[in-house]
Amino acid sequence: MAQLSLLRLHEVIARTGLSRSTIYATPDFPKPVPLTRR
Repeated sequence: MAQLSLLRLHEVIARTGLSRSTIYATPDFPKPVPLTRR
């Protein structure tokens, strides 16, 4: 059932267009913080 939930979440994100926001919000992805801290 976890896969179904993920699929639904993906669909919702794609529909809202916040896929990038969610991807950047995840701690797994490297945040562009050090770049702006220069």
